[in-house]
Amino acid sequence: KKMSIYLSALQKNEESEELLLGYLQCCQELWESDRLIQLWEKVMIAKKHSVSMWENYLSFRMSHFASFSISEVRTIFLRALGSMFDLQTQASRKGNLQVAIQAEESQVEFFRKLCLFEAQSGYMERAVALYQAMIEFNCLYPAHLDEFRSRLKVFEAFWESEAPRFGEPGSLGWKHWVDNLGKQQAAHPPSDTQYEKDVNDLLQRLKNGANSSTEELETKLLEEHLLIALWMPKRSSDHQDGFDMERVVLFSDIEEYLLPVRMEHFQIQLIKNFVHFMISNYGGTTSMLLHLSDGNENQSALVLQSVKETETIGYDVCSNLPQHEDVVANVLAPDTPLQMEYRALLPREFTLFNSRTEENEILLSDDLAEFISRALDTVLNRYKGNSQLSNLHLNFELYYYRTPSRNTVKQRSLAMKKTCKVLLSSRSNDLQLWGQYAHAEKELNRPTEAKRI
Repeated sequence: KKMSIYLSALQKNEESEELLLGYLQCCQELWESDRLIQLWEKVMIAKKHSVSMWENYLSFRMSHFASFSISEVRTIFLRALGSMFDLQTQASRKGNLQVAIQAEESQVEFFRKLCLFEAQSGYMERAVALYQAMIEFNCLYPAHLDEFRSRLKVFEAFWESEAPRFGEPGSLGWKHWVDNLGKQQAAHPPSDTQYEKDVNDLLQRLKNGANSSTEELETKLLEEHLLIALWMPKRSSDHQDGFDMERVVLFSDIEEYLLPVRMEHFQIQLIKNFVHFMISNYGGTTSMLLHLSDGNENQSALVLQSVKETETIGYDVCSNLPQHEDVVANVLAPDTPLQMEYRALLPREFTLFNSRTEENEILLSDDLAEFISRALDTVLNRYKGNSQLSNLHLNFELYYYRTPSRNTVKQRSLAMKKTCKVLLSSRSNDLQLWGQYAHAEKELNRPTEAKRI
């Protein structure tokens, strides 16, 4: 009866998405999975430029167990991205600026959700690589490669060269790579992060100490938990023992997702999304993300939404798994050097799973913080004088370096001064930046310097 009412209403108001979604919800309660998906597909053909319909279709496919598969959800994300890009292109040709802006905003938002989905599905390296590629492709491209197809072809050569990518040690951006083509030395795969080396070394010693099937199982659980933190994409030229090819992201894995982001405002938003993604998924706290939003209400709302997505859709499943400390306690005798080493290693990356985390505790590993800092340095060199990126960089360094364990007060103050002076060299009349400079000195317990500034 309810379905009949919706159908009658839709006949009189065919364009109502609210009625259509209500009808689809009724069908979901009564129909078989295959029939329901066929109906959704017909709807999406007719509503291919509707942001809300794509959002609801993605939500349905990600939550409908009978039809869920990672590859299918990826395909739907790809279709949504393509539809938004087509809408933006058509609107630009017709001079409809408002629709073009809304379409590109939705394109960037769907890409953010795609990367979040990849990370929550266990493909962390793929999520990071997608962001690296998208930022290189749209923010760091050579000026003469403005045409999409030409840019994509040259970008394939850059990606497959396995040169340092966005945020990695030695990376100066795709444009720099093209400008110096022919002068390049042989590319070397990025070495393991220090944290990854520590994890692998500890795991090997844990395995060597396992004397029973129970201990082997517990060690395996520990290994699966710890490997979640290994986020850096690998290269195909890396042939270490036990190397997992799933950690290599080839050009064919990302090619279809590389669509132009033409407006600088949304290029900046893409970069900010990346920083927030890395922090929220790999060890940051809500307070740190809000600090980086720089008091912007809209950005703060987006941050809180992304944190909610991370907690409710993905990583809270870890709360149902055995605690790492308990697993290790069953494998190792109390207070052994190995157990003490494990406990010292764990909090740097895994306190994210603990709801009792102190509000202002900094959980980023040094490797990840340096990765983010390098990435921000690279884009600041491209978008000189951009206040949003400058503030993001300054806020990140301030929040990260104010932890006592990082450096001495003098070293931290010098690092902050250096960052502020670089930014002020191109924005000497920016009162907000001067205010942040003074605030940084105050946070570093240097009130006299803060007053002078």
